[in-house]
Amino acid sequence: MITVSSAADDKLLKAIVGSLWIRIHLFINDRRPSYWDTVHDYVELDGHGYMPVTLTPQDWRLARDKKERLYTEARAAAWEFGPGNPQRVYGYFVTDQSSGDLLWAERLVTREPIVLQNQGERLRVICRINSPLRPRKG
Repeated sequence: MITVSSAADDKLLKAIVGSLWIRIHLFINDRRPSYWDTVHDYVELDGHGYMPVTLTPQDWRLARDKKERLYTEARAAAWEFGPGNPQRVYGYFVTDQSSGDLLWAERLVTREPIVLQNQGERLRVICRINSPLRPRKG
């Protein structure tokens, strides 16, 4: 196990996202993400004018929450949907743009899946990576 100094926690997060070109995809199968998942475990939304969203290293910013915990957050991935058959969206999965490998997945924070059925419906996803480090003492 490595120990990262409190002075370097922001540098470490910048290094992680500083070369990260990712694609955010929406999934429609009722799946709970797990450590062992691959991209093949997710059924991607099809139709409604949907396309995955690409985020670049410049789309991330570092910040601290009210308790001084460091995190990095990307600009929102946003979709506006066109007409199509009703589809349930359960969450999103993120892939490396160059390899297509699954990086992580997350269910949407709603009680029920979001049902797309009307033209003009919108959905936004914000990716956030929290630092596992403790807040700075000051």
